[in-house]
Amino acid sequence: MRKNCTQEIRDLLRASSDGMTMEQLVWAVKRDKGNVKKNVHAMPDAYIDRWEAVPRRQYAAVWCVVVPPENCPKPENINDMAISSISKPKRQRHKSAQVQS
Repeated sequence: MRKNCTQEIRDLLRASSDGMTMEQLVWAVKRDKGNVKKNVHAMPDAYIDRWEAVPRRQYAAVWCVVVPPENCPKPENINDMAISSISKPKRQRHKSAQVQS
């Protein structure tokens, strides 16, 4: 049984500064195209950078991955963050007019 190729695909895309098409990825990891496509679409850090014209097809997506920064510290106190101070406006409850008969 073969292992999941997600990490191998991620490493290839990080090493390729220009990105890779699906056909290039399939050739590089030597896996089934459906398997590679499924893994790329499931990767949260993968995105289509641009489209290239290819023979016999209209266009091919060039895939890249986001490279996380080396030093990205988390905030010390989450309660002080600006996002936590944003809240949804409270709905005002209006008393419906009672109809007297």
